[in-house]
Amino acid sequence: MRDGIALAKRDIPAVVILPRGLLELAREKAAFLGIPDFPLVVIERSLYGRSREAIAADALALGPAIRRALSADS
Repeated sequence: MRDGIALAKRDIPAVVILPRGLLELAREKAAFLGIPDFPLVVIERSLYGRSREAIAADALALGPAIRRALSADS
């Protein structure tokens, strides 16, 4: 999270991918660090106990959300 915020403060497009359970904490941290509208993309499934192939499929599925987050006006 801090790395993404640091990049954004240097005008480098950044997005953080995180599990839904950390979304509110991430929003609070982004606001505390001065970028309340920092782009966050939620991964719905836990990574634990899943195959590489399943994780790779989820990552590919997040591509459009990541592109939208990175291209959104800040």
